[in-house]
Amino acid sequence: PEATPDQIARWVAETSSAPPADGFALRSPWSLWRLPLGTVALHYHVLPDRILLFRFAWRRIEAFILPLSRSTLDRQLTRCLTALQADDDPGAVDEVLEWLARALGVTAALAAFPRVRRLILIAHDAIANVPFAALPVHGVALCRRVAILQMDRLWRMRRRARSEEHTSELQ
Repeated sequence: PEATPDQIARWVAETSSAPPADGFALRSPWSLWRLPLGTVALHYHVLPDRILLFRFAWRRIEAFILPLSRSTLDRQLTRCLTALQADDDPGAVDEVLEWLARALGVTAALAAFPRVRRLILIAHDAIANVPFAALPVHGVALCRRVAILQMDRLWRMRRRARSEEHTSELQ
């Protein structure tokens, strides 16, 4: 487990700099190491039978395979929405939200990084429908514990172009 982040960092470094057709690419593996302290990014990649979770933090890159299928996720989200609309069993909504927090690795991420203040969620596909702000972690809604930023693509995290940086420095 200790060597896993190093193996992933080497894999990213060896990968071509050209972006793949259906995935994500990074300009530099070191750019992810520059996340500010207290910030954790969770990048979800949904497959039909499982979800890949890439967790980025200061000097850490970790990958997890979540045994959660797209259809199971859709069923749970539908169950949550139905329970909200029916308003006859308030415990059903809480139960689904707690399950989602555990199944999607949000609870584990906050346990692994207890001082996290900002959580960046790169959620697309079926994950984009998850109400992350409402997910309870140890009985407290996620939005009350950390600042949340949700994006649809990992490349949106990259820094501004150098010409923009130089322009702002000159002014």
